[in-house]
Amino acid sequence: TSSIDEQQKNKMAGKKTKKSKAKPPKEIVTRSHSRRRQSDDTANAVLDYHGTRRGSSVASMGSHRIEQENRSVHSGFHPHAASGSNPQAQPDILGALDDVSGEHQDEEQQLRNTIRTDDVGTDDASLIQLFELPMHDREVQINDQPQRRTGASDNDASVFIEMPVNVGAQDTGAQFRRSLSTYAGQSIGTMRTDSSVVAHDTALTDAGQLTAQNDEDPNFWGISSRWFSPDSPLYSYYNNLRSANNGYLSRNAGGLPNSALIPDVPIANDPYDDQRMPYDDLYSDDVSSMGDTPTVVVISQKVKKKLKKFFRACWVTALVLAATIIMVKACRNEWLGNANYGNGRVQSLFAPRRSKRYKPMLEKLIAISGAEALQDEASPQHRALIFLADQDPLVLNPEDPLVYTQLVQRYVLSVLYFATSGPMWEHRTYWLTGQHECGWIYVLCADIKNLVNATDSENGNIGADDDDDSSYFDVLDADLGLGTGKIVTGLKLYDNNIHGIIPEELSALEFLHLIDFGANRLMGSLPSALFHKFKHLRELYLNSNYFNGTIPGNFTQGLTKLKVLTFGNNQLTGTIHKEIFTNSISLERVSFESNMLSGSIPDVFQKMIQLRDIRLGQNKFISTIPASLFNSGKTRSEGATRSLTKCDLHGNAFTGELPGTLTKGVPFLKYLYLHDNRLTGNLDTELFCGAANSFIDIRLNNNSFTGNFKIQCLMENLELISLASNNLTGPLEDGIGHKLPRLREIHLFDNKLSSTIPTTIFDPTNLTAILMYNNQLTGSLTANMFNGASHLEHLYLNGNKLSGKLDDFVSAKGLEALKKLRLEYNSFSGTIPDFTGMPSIEVLYLYNNSFTGSLNADTLPPTLKKLKVSNNTLNNEIPSKLGEFANLEVLSLNGNEFVGKIPSELSNLNSLQIFHLQRNKLSASIPVQFQQLTSLSELRLDFNEITGSVPKQVCDLRDSGLQTLVSDCGGKNPKVSCSCCTECS
Repeated sequence: TSSIDEQQKNKMAGKKTKKSKAKPPKEIVTRSHSRRRQSDDTANAVLDYHGTRRGSSVASMGSHRIEQENRSVHSGFHPHAASGSNPQAQPDILGALDDVSGEHQDEEQQLRNTIRTDDVGTDDASLIQLFELPMHDREVQINDQPQRRTGASDNDASVFIEMPVNVGAQDTGAQFRRSLSTYAGQSIGTMRTDSSVVAHDTALTDAGQLTAQNDEDPNFWGISSRWFSPDSPLYSYYNNLRSANNGYLSRNAGGLPNSALIPDVPIANDPYDDQRMPYDDLYSDDVSSMGDTPTVVVISQKVKKKLKKFFRACWVTALVLAATIIMVKACRNEWLGNANYGNGRVQSLFAPRRSKRYKPMLEKLIAISGAEALQDEASPQHRALIFLADQDPLVLNPEDPLVYTQLVQRYVLSVLYFATSGPMWEHRTYWLTGQHECGWIYVLCADIKNLVNATDSENGNIGADDDDDSSYFDVLDADLGLGTGKIVTGLKLYDNNIHGIIPEELSALEFLHLIDFGANRLMGSLPSALFHKFKHLRELYLNSNYFNGTIPGNFTQGLTKLKVLTFGNNQLTGTIHKEIFTNSISLERVSFESNMLSGSIPDVFQKMIQLRDIRLGQNKFISTIPASLFNSGKTRSEGATRSLTKCDLHGNAFTGELPGTLTKGVPFLKYLYLHDNRLTGNLDTELFCGAANSFIDIRLNNNSFTGNFKIQCLMENLELISLASNNLTGPLEDGIGHKLPRLREIHLFDNKLSSTIPTTIFDPTNLTAILMYNNQLTGSLTANMFNGASHLEHLYLNGNKLSGKLDDFVSAKGLEALKKLRLEYNSFSGTIPDFTGMPSIEVLYLYNNSFTGSLNADTLPPTLKKLKVSNNTLNNEIPSKLGEFANLEVLSLNGNEFVGKIPSELSNLNSLQIFHLQRNKLSASIPVQFQQLTSLSELRLDFNEITGSVPKQVCDLRDSGLQTLVSDCGGKNPKVSCSCCTECS
């Protein structure tokens, strides 16, 4: 034992040296505030009681500290070892307990009971926590000499032993109610703390006998063997308990009373070895309390912070991990986009529970989509399956054959919804809800009794015969699908922000008559195999999307009833195969315009007698126009039934002459658009006489036609004829207006027409525009020419050889509606007449003529937006009243002989954007008021007599949109000083 004591002393000395370098940790006493105050008062009463009854005096203790003379408790861990004790001598309180007589024990017991009930109480479950070091690492002092506990004399009553208590949260009251027990005069005391006084007491018993003052406490006997010397009777008794239960303290070992049972705790063989009890790894030794000592336990603040950080890091890591899993799952299921669709039920994140319908429904739908697509959780097919099996409020039974058709319809529409980003559609009302799929917006349905299967009918029509399509269209368009029909016959999803790829499952809707996906954002190549199965399809609209690639030659295979086929405004390339037309000779409307198709158009239109509308414009077609397009193979007397009403081939590279059959076989042709090609030949207007009563709009401009322009027949319905930008020559025939009674617009500009303007050309009462600029027309304009042109809005006669004065012209009474008058680049002379008789005029271009005199602002209509009178011989000063034309945007006065200063009133033209004053005889300086022209983008002041500097305020307009500023700031001796000009003359 002595050798072991020496070894432990050396170990303790090293440990104390190491600990002395660190700052003592703070002590935390966990005690309710109200209980603390009551406990402190009671502790003082106990000390006073012992000091009075046993002749011991107790000095003032400050914050309830017990300082004993020459007896300080030291511990390698406990902060008291370094805190320093009050050197003032204190009475030996425990030593005085040896003289306690029996007559005082009852009072002492009563006071002890008071401490138990008042100080702690049985309900205080948050008082203390245990933190201990092994007892052999601690030392005590006896008469200022360090001693080990085990080396202390059994009869030395002055030994103070630091005694931590293992107190649980639920039995703290019982722990504090334990009595202090001793044997053979050995006294066991309490430790000191920084913030509380721990009351202590002693109860003497017979030597070698251990008596429980509170037998109801089951933890009273949980005492480590390290507390006792091998020479003490208690040590022997303790070892007997351990050996009786194979090294464990047991509740039923050693003949202990039942009221003092303890839990099974393994005991180390040697009380001084380094082997730890099972609780040692949990920061504590296996110690319990003895006696009635309420012990306050001290926890290291540093350790507590580390524990808090550790557990906080664990919680944060767990939360981040959980949030990541939730977000991944949410994004995968597109909860954010589909929260308002289906029935709103949310699947489990990690293990979604499937309904009993899932497996049989999967087996039914494999025939449509295949197992791979249905089992891919990211596919639209799988999402549609989940909707039907787990979320659909209709709860369709896949085993019921009566609902199989509805199941297929609902599944296909759901796949379409998910495959084309349904949540982003413009219109999706009732989709993926409990409504019948025929109630989903823009889903068209027909009643089952109106449908005849192709196998049960000779012609296989659905809803109508080929000879009468009126009832068919009535069925399709009724209520936009909100009727009582149950079979899906149409999808009218035009301009609905649909994007993606059309799913192949759509072919399962075998009764589809109408598919309208126009003006959306569909992409990819045209799925020809998909549409082969639509035997009843009548109308297919795929225009204005982003389809690319070529048009498969077999695209229309099997579509024998197809009437409308539109691929316009896509990115298709390649040629058009003749099978496109021969497989569907019932086509009525073909639209491939605005693509990048090339090659020639197949000449296979003889049998397509139902063709009404063909649009192949704005592509890259070459070669000649096929003659069969305008010829049904029969003469009109033989009963030709060709019903072509519109032919649009503009914007290609067609060459050659117009087919001689242009109107012979197409008597109902209304719209002929052949402009912007390379067509040549003599324009024989007699060609148009075959459909004279039908034509509404003829556009042959921007070609290379030659010959004279003559109307050979009456075309009573023609509203627009455009022969501009060709090489037409000769005069305009007189009486042209009589042959075109409903003419609205005539475009003959950029030709070589020569003659005077026939008076009858203005006779049509609905005439709104005459565009005959850039020809060689001569003569003058008179009032009688326009007296009947009450609807004329645009008169473009610029770029001709017209002459004379305009005084008679402006007196015409039929030009009240005229808005744009362009007479520039002619030879008109005289003064500028009074145009106030044209109250609607907005654009007046008179530049590059021979007008003289002054410019009178009172003769100009106040509605003017653009006035150009440049390059004439106008003189005098610029009228200041021009500043009152608030709508004026363009004012060109350049190239005249204006003199004087620039009127500052022109700064009121807030809408002015272009202002040209160059090449005049203006003088003085630039008005600083021009800084108000904030809308100005171009200002030219060069080649004048202006002097001085361009005001800084005007230069600042360069920051607000003034892009062009030109003045006479160039040369060796510049007239104008300008630091902001874009050009100097």
